[in-house]
Amino acid sequence: MTDTNPAGPNPAPNSGAPGQPYAQPTAPVGGQPVYTPAPKPKGGVGRKILVTVLVVVVGAIVAAGVRFGLSNLFAPSPEKIVSETVAELKKQTDFPQTVDSATTLNDVTAEGDTIHYQYTVAGVDPSAVTQDALEQSVGPQLCRQNATKKLLDADVRMKYSYEVEGGEPVSFTVTSDDC
Repeated sequence: MTDTNPAGPNPAPNSGAPGQPYAQPTAPVGGQPVYTPAPKPKGGVGRKILVTVLVVVVGAIVAAGVRFGLSNLFAPSPEKIVSETVAELKKQTDFPQTVDSATTLNDVTAEGDTIHYQYTVAGVDPSAVTQDALEQSVGPQLCRQNATKKLLDADVRMKYSYEVEGGEPVSFTVTSDDC
């Protein structure tokens, strides 16, 4: 079978239809079919660059989100840090423990994201044992010590409760915001 189609052996679909890519006219000019180039895609190079930039930016955001999510997924929670820290303190400490001539550490407990230290103060003027005085004494020490600063930075809170002989109980909590 011989090909008698003037557009060639494999004409484009819808050959000759206006507005079709690769459309060939059905009537040859000078014995040869007229070549019509395909239209250029809309948007051109600028659109390709924009799409590439968007793909890179979205990829970077997704990668950062995955990294952040995975690091938080595998980081211990403040509650877990508190329970492990308190368990270790209880193994190493016999309660009650004398801290100084006036202060006794009675117990350490885990309360959610808070390590709760419970003291008794005796043999001193109860009016001298104020919340401000204790906060100014304890807070800066916690912030200077690497071990306690790391705990505070991990969103662990530290609560100090003092039963004052002959006075009112005093209690306060230290967080990373206090450092």
